[in-house]
Amino acid sequence: MRTLMNVHQQTTGVWRQLELSACCLELSIVVQQAENREQIIEVAAKLFRERGFDGIGVVELMKSAGLTHGGFTGTSPRERT
Repeated sequence: MRTLMNVHQQTTGVWRQLELSACCLELSIVVQQAENREQIIEVAAKLFRERGFDGIGVVELMKSAGLTHGGFTGTSPRERT
C-alpha cells in the first residue's frame, strides 16, 4: 500500500508541475501578443501619419513592425471558449 501511495503522490506532483508549466506558457503567449499588438499600433500610427489610411496594407504594416502578416490575426484580444 505504501508503494501505491508514493506513486499517487509522485503522479499528482507531476500533474501539478505540468499545470504550472502550461499556465506559464499561456501567460508568456499573452504577453508576447500584447507586445506585438503595441508594436503594430506604433508602426501603424507612424505609417498612417506619413501616407494616410489608403497608403498602407496589412503586409507592409506587419513587415514594417518586424512581424509576418500571418500573425496579424493573433494580435487581437479574443474571447476564450
